[in-house]
Amino acid sequence: DELAVKSRAYLDGIEYFDHEFFNISKHEAVLMDPQNRIAAELACGAVEDSGYSLSEIRGSRTGVYLGAHSSRYADWLDDNSGLSVMGNLKDTMAGRISYLLDLRADAAVFETACSSSLYAVYHGCMQLNAGECDMALAGGVTLDLQLYEDTGEDDGLSSPDGHCRAFDQRADGINGGE
Repeated sequence: DELAVKSRAYLDGIEYFDHEFFNISKHEAVLMDPQNRIAAELACGAVEDSGYSLSEIRGSRTGVYLGAHSSRYADWLDDNSGLSVMGNLKDTMAGRISYLLDLRADAAVFETACSSSLYAVYHGCMQLNAGECDMALAGGVTLDLQLYEDTGEDDGLSSPDGHCRAFDQRADGINGGE
């Protein structure tokens, strides 16, 4: 049987992570869900792209708000130590970023299906408007690390050709990497 692969968004290099930059042991980094690694890297990039330095925001009242889903990375590991468990809880991603960057406002992860990242940005704006933080890092990350085999069954959601065409009259379903 030949495996049929539809168009999807694939991400190469999820195993690469500068653990020394984040002062994390290589062992901990290997056990950590790639979503945690990517979220930390993106948070640093967002800070620097906004014109601030990482040292400049240390100790600041910056909140971290993320939309995320479970990636199932832990299913691939033969380790159920505390380090592995903590590195694979999606609920700790925002708190880990706050800890790594020494940020002093609240941190939260939201899972609201397709609107998780949008809700994280909304919540960040609400926290800023309420004076709960001075700056907010908001966004989302979701990797689905499960291997899929095309069974030919229609789930009623997926685009038959694997392409998402949001807001287009040709739209006929979602794509796992949209």
